[in-house]
Amino acid sequence: MKRLLLLRHAKSSWEVEGLHDYFRPLNERGYADAPIMGQFIHNQQVLPELVVASPAIRTYTTASIVMQQLKMSQNSLKLHSTLYDSGIEDYLKVVSELYNRHETVLLVGHNSSISDLLNTLLKTTDLYLPTCGLAVLEIQTDQWHEIGSAGAQLILMTTPKQLKGQLD
Repeated sequence: MKRLLLLRHAKSSWEVEGLHDYFRPLNERGYADAPIMGQFIHNQQVLPELVVASPAIRTYTTASIVMQQLKMSQNSLKLHSTLYDSGIEDYLKVVSELYNRHETVLLVGHNSSISDLLNTLLKTTDLYLPTCGLAVLEIQTDQWHEIGSAGAQLILMTTPKQLKGQLD
């Protein structure tokens, strides 16, 4: 069985006019929410062995902050350019090409693709990950390349807003 954690990047800033989307940083709320989610993942004991993220500034920063909370080395972070400005097929391909030695992986990405991946794996259409939203899936396979056809189960889904005040 594999475990896949899907995390949408934290809230980004729109303050700098004309800044290319790729370079948008987190805003104040994003910097506050990302550590909350990292602490929650740590407390739930669903610790990833690998973090795969889009290299866009807001996703990279979200992944780095979460990894700090998990006390993970930056060597455990793999930036994947195909996760930026791409669709569900690209997300499925990235996950299907993971090494099978990784049992638990955290994927940090963008909407709508991250929510589309969640819905595709669960064979539903009504789930949505807001900024810094987390979904934890258990997938009934030992092979990442079977991700699209294996049965997936939603273990938990939460947001920093739901967690505030619970983690002290």
